[in-house]
Amino acid sequence: MYMKSHKLLGRARALAVLLQVAAVAFCLYGISELVDESAAHAATQRSRNYSGANILVKYRTDVADSTARVINNLTQTVEADAIEQLDVKVLRVPEHKATEDILSIYTRNGNVEYAEPDYEVEPFETIPNDANWRSMAAFMTILNMPRGWDYTTGSHNVVVAVVDTGTNTDHPDLAANSLPYGYTAVAGLDYKTDTKNHGTGVAGTVAAVGNNSIGVFGIMWSGSILPVKVADASDVMSVANVSKGVNWAADNGAHIINLSLGLTTDSTTFRNAINYAYDRGVFIVASSGNENRAVCYPARYPNVMGVGATGNGNTRLSISNYGEELNVLGPSSHYTTNASGDYSIMSGTSFSSPAVAGLAGLLLSYNPTLTQSQLRYYLEQGALDLGPPGWDKHTGYGVMSGYYSLNLLASDMGLEPRISFPTIGSTPTQTVALGDTITYQLQVSGGVTPYTFQSTVRIYDPDGANYSGSNSPLSASVSSSGLLTITGNTEGTWWACVRTTDSLDHYKHNCVEVAVTAGVDDVVITTTALPDATEHTGYSHTLTATGGTLPYTWSATGLPNGLSMNSSTGVIAGTPTAAGTFQVTVTVKDSANVVQSKLLPLTINALLPTIGIAGIANNELISPLSNTKVVATASHPSGINKLEIYIDNRLVALCDSAKNSPTNSNPTSSSCDVYIKGSNTLTGNHTLRVVATANDTARASDEVSLGFRR
Repeated sequence: MYMKSHKLLGRARALAVLLQVAAVAFCLYGISELVDESAAHAATQRSRNYSGANILVKYRTDVADSTARVINNLTQTVEADAIEQLDVKVLRVPEHKATEDILSIYTRNGNVEYAEPDYEVEPFETIPNDANWRSMAAFMTILNMPRGWDYTTGSHNVVVAVVDTGTNTDHPDLAANSLPYGYTAVAGLDYKTDTKNHGTGVAGTVAAVGNNSIGVFGIMWSGSILPVKVADASDVMSVANVSKGVNWAADNGAHIINLSLGLTTDSTTFRNAINYAYDRGVFIVASSGNENRAVCYPARYPNVMGVGATGNGNTRLSISNYGEELNVLGPSSHYTTNASGDYSIMSGTSFSSPAVAGLAGLLLSYNPTLTQSQLRYYLEQGALDLGPPGWDKHTGYGVMSGYYSLNLLASDMGLEPRISFPTIGSTPTQTVALGDTITYQLQVSGGVTPYTFQSTVRIYDPDGANYSGSNSPLSASVSSSGLLTITGNTEGTWWACVRTTDSLDHYKHNCVEVAVTAGVDDVVITTTALPDATEHTGYSHTLTATGGTLPYTWSATGLPNGLSMNSSTGVIAGTPTAAGTFQVTVTVKDSANVVQSKLLPLTINALLPTIGIAGIANNELISPLSNTKVVATASHPSGINKLEIYIDNRLVALCDSAKNSPTNSNPTSSSCDVYIKGSNTLTGNHTLRVVATANDTARASDEVSLGFRR
């Protein structure tokens, strides 16, 4: 609260009359009052996170400088600075004036295009002291960077501007990758000075020198850093100074600008500065913010790549801002360069953004012709999806991946094949009643077998928010063979996601949508098992279900070749063509779209060849004078590969494609014959055995007993 005296109000009215007269001479519009303020109001104004008492004013293009000076004189503001590229004036408000009141005067003036506070811009940082974050190898592996560096480690022709609190470019891990010049938005300060100890860490995350046997390495460890200091002597960053830095970087060779800073309020000046750089071909990356709320500016602007953060375990960092403007995530914590010339652990979205900026630099190094929209495409489409399939507001397109983004680019350039990921493809929504448990067999294809499944199943809502522990709406586990077991804890629709890895270590999060219902009249599959079948033999079995609303619609995955499901009757029928055990997932959906699935293994037994023995009876006695012709025949749907005739264990006849060709021309049967007779030396009881081998390797045998007389 504050008071205005009658005397001050009278002066204000007198000034208003003078301004009305001045408007005739200088084409002024809308200035109607000048009001003093109390010290209490001044204190309130300074608490609004304005940068000192500065405002940003842009006059209309047809307004003469003399007119602007008159307005400034009447409001007692002083031109402290200017953003030349945007034609914006930085005006300092007198200590005894309220910034809101002065802004109101300029806003209502017809000569002014816009006026706004010079907001303070905050760096986004948190400094933990968890020693485990020192493992750069682990963090780089999460990002698939070692494989990414097989494509490129960067190029000094690619320039990344670090618009921040300053960068100690004399740091031994930055000097070789820093350009020999830079910029400070505040006269008299050195761009190399970083008393806030923020910009130097950001620069190290982008492009600390790699492979030099010391310290750390950045994402683009062979690139170029353009240092741009936008903090004042008190380490305060204002919209005006940040905008000047962005514009200077755009005019001085930057290909990429990283902004690990932001504010919650939109600023026309800031937005125009971003558009100025974007219109000159600069790719802009910015942190989303660390308050677990809406994405901050400038990451919120459409011409900026908004970057959130992952924490330990490669899940979204709980404080990372989210929303419609979020594009991708980067790792939040880095062991990186600091302003003292040493190294520190630094964390927050301030350090996820430069990781993405560094990866953009690698992509541009690999293909310098990429446009801004193409860079965005490869960063987004190469990201490892963490939540529900596709984009979501909590995780964007997923966490950045050096290898996958660069492989996608290389494959589009025709330089190498695109990675084939292990994928479950499209799956129906699984329905489970509250408190009940269902199973679902993940049917994986793509990549190179065998597959492995990470034991942890991550649970997400449709917006990408992650749940764990006792608050999770689903309890889920996955077996080594990919059998997903899910229990419904909370009504609603959720996603159960499993990391699936192939033998080449290419991995993907495969997700199944699960609807948890109240359990009233849910459809339930009552079939408990599928009876065995035999290959090449007709099979039919009807599945049953109860509950829900008729009619039912049935489907099945994992059926062997030759069998199919009738969607109306629930009958699995056909003639299976191969033996084995198959993991069949059957699904029933009622007319209210309530769904249940069930895993029902199906065993297909091998069909054995059929054998016939003619020309001799069982237990027949053969005399030495006889010459008995024995004919063995066999048949099988796949055809007979060979027939063998043994007396006792001695092979006496072999019929295959090489010798004793089958006398039967039917390609699904074969016959073989042998003449046998008794002898004075071969007496007693013996066994004649026929062995048939089918073309599909199924084997069978039959035998008769015989005797030889002297």
